[in-house]
Amino acid sequence: VRNGWKGVIVNGAIRNAAQLSRMTTFGVKALGTSPKKGNAAMGQKGVAVTIGNSQLQPGWWVYADGDGVVMSQTDVSGGSFGSVGGGTSMMSSGGYGGGTAGST
Repeated sequence: VRNGWKGVIVNGAIRNAAQLSRMTTFGVKALGTSPKKGNAAMGQKGVAVTIGNSQLQPGWWVYADGDGVVMSQTDVSGGSFGSVGGGTSMMSSGGYGGGTAGST
């Protein structure tokens, strides 16, 4: 994890979910799994991403655990939210910039 990422969120299906779940230093969240290889596509940096009914804006913090994902406009890892679910921050604001809070 050379780029400093703590994890990724895939707005689609992934392969090899069992192997990915054993990674202890990198989190992966996806909409589902598939045994088929997908079509490789390059992503973009610094753009808003819509997942379901929520839009993740550049600059937001993403927190995830086994129950799901929460997006926040600010770092809430030291506040009451961080102590409730025991989740950890998957991504920081590296390279992104502001928006309005949402959740999935």
